[in-house]
Amino acid sequence: MTITASPDFDIGPIDAIPTAPSVAKATVVAIGGIVAGGIGLTVWWLVPGALEAAFKANPGIGGLFGRNFVSVLVQACCVAAGVAGATCVGAGVLALVRIRATWWLLFMALFTIHAVGAAFTAIAWYATGAIHAAGLQIDGLDQDKVTLTLLWWRLAWPALAMMAAAAWMQTMLRSRSVYAAFTGQTGGPLRGDESLEDLRTRGRDPRHRTSLYASGLTHLMVIVLIPWLLEADGCVEPYRVPKGSGNPVVAMVKMVKPKKKKKKKSITVNPNSAIVFEKPDLDHTEADEQMEEMTKLEYQVSANMGATGNLGKGGGTEGGWPEGMEDYKIRFIRLNHGGSGWDDGMDDPPQPRWLRLG
Repeated sequence: MTITASPDFDIGPIDAIPTAPSVAKATVVAIGGIVAGGIGLTVWWLVPGALEAAFKANPGIGGLFGRNFVSVLVQACCVAAGVAGATCVGAGVLALVRIRATWWLLFMALFTIHAVGAAFTAIAWYATGAIHAAGLQIDGLDQDKVTLTLLWWRLAWPALAMMAAAAWMQTMLRSRSVYAAFTGQTGGPLRGDESLEDLRTRGRDPRHRTSLYASGLTHLMVIVLIPWLLEADGCVEPYRVPKGSGNPVVAMVKMVKPKKKKKKKSITVNPNSAIVFEKPDLDHTEADEQMEEMTKLEYQVSANMGATGNLGKGGGTEGGWPEGMEDYKIRFIRLNHGGSGWDDGMDDPPQPRWLRLG
């Protein structure tokens, strides 16, 4: 491959662009290819096992991906990542010997990163869309378009980052300083120099380019950065119950709903009499009494009151909840709402025991 200088390049003083051979830049690009190849080999080695574990935890999604061949596509993409990784590692090692052939080999090997990254990004988009169309849950949680879009971003951003890194290395390879270090051919700026200088000087219209940069960064912050920060746990301490044996089997109190009483019949001597012998009660009408009886719940103490049940299935010898956390304590949180009496009882030792775990 032969690269010629661009005669139409006019964005400022040409002496500002470094065109002298740079062994340091060429070495950095070669090491970058080796690192990128190592990441590809890591993907080939680790992702299939992680994918199998995820399918075991979510069998519905595993079955869906088996029917629509997403599993096969991901496995093929992992194999392609391994091949691309081995190619980039080999090309990067050879590029440490700076000749024209190793320059061309490294430049072409970096295209495999673009191919694998684009394929994986598309597969991830199709997979999340299939999950939404099927209405499946992930780890027991319902999914919508927002959560699945965030899931796609978590899956796709490493591939997009690798594609951006490969594009940067190819741009550096097409700069005169790196190209001259490989080939010994000096001259004017090349296409890579044009691209780098265009980014540095913001082109022929710096004000318009600055507006584009600001708009892009704003969209990136609103769409990507802020949702990502909202997902972080931060320094919030979780509030959970302690882990223990647990025993929800023993019923300490039974709830009994009262039976509806039949309405007593009253005998009226003369229905057409103008005299009413019953004094009405304005505070408790018949309708209020019926509603109270129908909604009232009575509690009956069972024979097991105060008895201790057998240990549950959570393990351990202390009370608690099987799904709780180890070495965790019950906390009573008081909210300072600014009103009077919010701290009542806090300065009166000893504190009352509102809850006791058996």
